[in-house]
Amino acid sequence: MSGLRAKNKADKEARIREAAWALFAEQGYEAATVREIAQRAGVAQGTVFVYAKDKADLLAMLFADRLSAVVESAFATLPAGVSLLDALVHVFSSFMRFYAQDTRLARSVVRGVLFLEGPAAERMERLNRPFLGRVAGLFVAAQAQGLARAELVPFVAALNAFAAYFMALASWLNGLLPDLAAAEAQLRLALEHQLLGVLLPSSSPIELPTQQGAAP
Repeated sequence: MSGLRAKNKADKEARIREAAWALFAEQGYEAATVREIAQRAGVAQGTVFVYAKDKADLLAMLFADRLSAVVESAFATLPAGVSLLDALVHVFSSFMRFYAQDTRLARSVVRGVLFLEGPAAERMERLNRPFLGRVAGLFVAAQAQGLARAELVPFVAALNAFAAYFMALASWLNGLLPDLAAAEAQLRLALEHQLLGVLLPSSSPIELPTQQGAAP
């Protein structure tokens, strides 16, 4: 019986996730309601709140799942023998290309992420901090190879890189930049200027770290 209950619970959760993603894509996050999500998933409205505390948490849950996959793919496909700049652009551009699949939903996420509260904020924090730790690992590798300043704080450098990415992403989604290519160009330029104060004079590529899981 316990196995059947677990299977039924997993099935309901999968239906809710599928219904929510479809309705958010069709109607936009603001227009879609929890009642409609429950109806499409074939569950009671209260059942939705077993898996997500509110609609914002549901959106965060859906994007956290997908963004986790983007993180893994971005680091798994980092090309060998690249500069720190190219490595950072590769990682952050992976997120931009993901958001390009549905810019309307992306706007809802980017608009909301600045003001998330409660469970939704906690859910995104569980994704963001380990990710930033992996970005910091790129700076640690550069330091270890004598390419970056010893006094650099890798996690702070990762936060600064994320800020450059977020500004380029928000500018594109808000229409201040015409397209994805322009956003990627702004990202590269911003990161290049940040690294002027980070890297020691050298044209050497970094050797990418093999273990990037934990935040420093």
